Amino acid sequence: MYQFNQPAAVDWGAMGATRVPGSHEQACIDSGGHWDSASLSCDQSGDGERFGTLRVVMEVAGTVGAFAGAYHGYKRNGGSVGWAIGWFIFGGLLPIIALPVMLVEGFGDKK
Repeated sequence: MYQFNQPAAVDWGAMGATRVPGSHEQACIDSGGHWDSASLSCDQSGDGERFGTLRVVMEVAGTVGAFAGAYHGYKRNGGSVGWAIGWFIFGGLLPIIALPVMLVEGFGDKK
């Protein structure tokens, strides 16, 4: 008689699977690594925290750059919404370049 509370054994290889679900991920996490599901790899170097912090800093800089760029483009070009949108995109995508350019041009000063 079959009991429903016991999991059935599954032969993943016979079904064409290239890896067993959960095995690599769990082994990586158990060993203190960080599993990257996009590349299906395990980061054991500990750089995940450093790059995580860098990512957060760049996201904040992108957000600040986008809204500062929108303000700068709007004020600098006499209330032009088009320039505000352009500077918003520029400031959000390349904040390391856009923020210094805004300051050199005079933040929000008219041409």
